[in-house]
Amino acid sequence: MYAPNIITKVTSGGTTVCAVSSMGDVFSFSLSESTSHLRPAEHAKLIKPQRIWSLRRRHMAVRDVAVGQDGTVIISTESGSVWTRIRRAKPKIAQGKGAKEYKFARVGNLTRIVAVRANNAGAYAAIRNDVELEDIKIEDSLLEDDLIMSIGLGEVVEELMDEGEPSLESETEDVEGEVTNAVRGRDTPWEELFLDMPPPSDSCDVALVVRGGYRLYCHKATLACRSSIFREFLRKPTSEEFQTKMADNILEIHLEDVGIVAAAQFVHYFYTDKLIDLPEHRDNHKNERLEMIKELRILAARFGLKHVADVLHSSWYVTLEPEASLREDLRALQNTIPGLVTPDAILLLSDREVACYSFILAARCPFFEAMFDSAGLGGGWMASRRKAAQAEGVSEFRIQLKHLSYSIMSLVLEHMYTDAGAEIFNQVQKETAEEFLEFVIEVMAVANEFLLDRLKDICQSILARFGIAFI
Repeated sequence: MYAPNIITKVTSGGTTVCAVSSMGDVFSFSLSESTSHLRPAEHAKLIKPQRIWSLRRRHMAVRDVAVGQDGTVIISTESGSVWTRIRRAKPKIAQGKGAKEYKFARVGNLTRIVAVRANNAGAYAAIRNDVELEDIKIEDSLLEDDLIMSIGLGEVVEELMDEGEPSLESETEDVEGEVTNAVRGRDTPWEELFLDMPPPSDSCDVALVVRGGYRLYCHKATLACRSSIFREFLRKPTSEEFQTKMADNILEIHLEDVGIVAAAQFVHYFYTDKLIDLPEHRDNHKNERLEMIKELRILAARFGLKHVADVLHSSWYVTLEPEASLREDLRALQNTIPGLVTPDAILLLSDREVACYSFILAARCPFFEAMFDSAGLGGGWMASRRKAAQAEGVSEFRIQLKHLSYSIMSLVLEHMYTDAGAEIFNQVQKETAEEFLEFVIEVMAVANEFLLDRLKDICQSILARFGIAFI
């Protein structure tokens, strides 16, 4: 289809004006100060534009043009080369066309140029686009999923979710068996789902002992950051809010008026801001649901969580979605709670020591997960460090990270604790853009070292705003 040749850009410098056409030609004309008093219509009659760049091959079509204050013209072509219009030492005489005083000379060592610029001070710039930057796709937040897997309840919930989602193999080969399993899940009493709990991890220091003597293990730090009443209890252990006792360095909280189902729901909320979506049938689980909600209200009142109690309806089909506050609570855990709950890991940085909770580091960071895994390669190291700490009469162990500074590690820790995104860089103040970009690159290097893919993507998205790409 025919496309008309039209002017796509007009620019000027001094008294020289240049125009670029859609075909890639460049036209130029000069304005005289002696004619500035004329009307626009009269002035236009005196303008005699000249084609100073004529398209010969498509790759030599002009992409951009700029004009200096002295009238020097600089262009960039579709092939990415740069040319400047300079005066000939000796005018070239063309028969029938008069003398040609100017010619274009290519600027060496410049390729892949997409734009040119000039200013009044006589400076020129060529802008190169080395890589076509694509939008950085940042992974979805997995904070809640990571945290719940730090306790045995996470494995139970994961099995429930897997049973509720039929695999491709079951859909194509054993549809009848899948339907049978689904029906069996709706018929199973909820209490039976939580009776076979995996053994607790070494980092668990609290056990909720419920009716029937069943235990749910979790972390004191999680309860403390989520419940103001439990924090007050830690300040004043003589308080009668909770019936507790210590057994093998585990704080046992006795909740004899609560069943395992309600306790599991409550612990799940502490770690994920959500209640478990249990397999449910209107007739089979109506009484269990009513009992669970009654006991959840007891727990919400005991731990001071009014926003949870407000959504506890008895209707079987209502989805229970308490107010989300996990990230704010975890930020408080990082900054203020350590005075009540002693962190068990000390990071030795180049300029200071930072107290952390090993269960969060392991849940959120593959690097620390491998280090703390008692069954993996880091198990021996971890066990020896814990034993050494206990022999010294302290509960925390130390990790050498002397190659990292607190200014960098503080952002990495905030991401681990709260899954913060690009907003973690809003608080960073640097004198120049170069210093800021260097800081972002340093954070990205640490994210790469700790295998934090989401944080690495966040850093790349920041750099992409400045036209920097890392492939």
